[in-house]
Amino acid sequence: MEEARVSRKTVDSWKTGKVKVPKLEMQERIVKVLGKSREELGFIRPQDRESVPSQQIPITGASSSPEKILPNEIGEQRLEAQTQRPAIPDQHVHSAQTQSTSTPLFKRREFLIGLILAGIAAGGATSYAASRMGFPFQTSKNVTPTPTKPPAPPGTTLYTYHGHTFPVLAASWSPKGGRIASGGRDMLVQVWNASNGGDIAIYKGHTGDVQTVAWSPDSKRIASGSDDTTVQIWDASTTDNVIPCQGHTQWVTSVTWSPDGTHIASGSGDATVQVFDAFTGNKVLTYNGHTSGVNAVAWSPDGTYIASGSGDKTVHIWDAKTGKTVLIYGEHSKGIRGIAWSPNGTHIVSGGNDNTVKVWNASNGKTVFTYTGHSDWVTSVAWSPDGSHIASGSDDYTVQIIDAFTGGKVLTYRGHSNFVIALSWSPDSKRIVSGSDDRTVQVWQAS
Repeated sequence: MEEARVSRKTVDSWKTGKVKVPKLEMQERIVKVLGKSREELGFIRPQDRESVPSQQIPITGASSSPEKILPNEIGEQRLEAQTQRPAIPDQHVHSAQTQSTSTPLFKRREFLIGLILAGIAAGGATSYAASRMGFPFQTSKNVTPTPTKPPAPPGTTLYTYHGHTFPVLAASWSPKGGRIASGGRDMLVQVWNASNGGDIAIYKGHTGDVQTVAWSPDSKRIASGSDDTTVQIWDASTTDNVIPCQGHTQWVTSVTWSPDGTHIASGSGDATVQVFDAFTGNKVLTYNGHTSGVNAVAWSPDGTYIASGSGDKTVHIWDAKTGKTVLIYGEHSKGIRGIAWSPNGTHIVSGGNDNTVKVWNASNGKTVFTYTGHSDWVTSVAWSPDGSHIASGSDDYTVQIIDAFTGGKVLTYRGHSNFVIALSWSPDSKRIVSGSDDRTVQVWQAS
């Protein structure tokens, strides 16, 4: 576990520019965690390329007609992902013993094929295919245990979704409440029924880790951002009608919709925030105010401003139409990982690598309170739609619920067995969905 933590944070240090020229040991860790070649990451000089074999995963950019996943392609696709990306110990399923990355390829294929065949034998080939194609059925084979019907006591896990084969980096609850979208290092976005985990659609248009997903205000479309440097907007039910948004030169970390659904803002490791037309994909504005990678973006509820948090330890508030900086908040001692507006637009919550959550006034930058309940990086924050609570996810494996008015801790959720990377509230402020490095997405009772 300590090795995984060192590797993850080594990669983040390099991504945010804290380490300019990685030493050989750090290069190997970055290559292992990102699953890309040393040449692709810029660690090999042009004159050395012929002497060092490249293992680069081809990145071709967004496709206007992403290939559909058919049932008989799923095993092949996930086997391909397994061969192209580093093996990651699954602590949730294999807590007693993890598989070494040096295991011969044919053994890993044998193991995965065995799992798929066992699943088909247990549930029937027909139900397996139906679950992957989104046909009506009761619950998904990817869900354990049988979903608990809410309401339940706060902190109760309602069900766990196991649809991803690699760490989950993004999770978002649809504004209308019926669906959840999640993305991860398997390069997929999964859309599923929020009540029982039943699969609805799988989007495979990206060629890199899916770092972020966000629903349109009307719950009809999804915007997803990836390490392939693109933002892609697509129909949430069919995965068709893809609109690619291109302009970033490095990985996309965060996306947010304008409240009227007409525009998308995206943050990137290239230290910019770019605003795109959500119907054409055309870029309309670039914000260059940060000096390090942008890890989080959030549009104000009234549509006037955009807030962006960066590895440069600041949160900027700027005019969404002109790009003019209005306010810079600099009270964090380390990089910012997550930000969110209060539902009424008067305050912002931010979390970062200093292990703190801060709530502050959006008009003057005055800190209202600092929450110090986490023992490791705060990776994500979300304000409940009713305005009463804040949820924060952390590398300490917990999600903590904070009283938005007093700053006091209300609840600690300990359902995950690894870093908590993403979280989102249900529209009724009663439940939370959280995604983790343990490869699971968990839906649980918050209040």
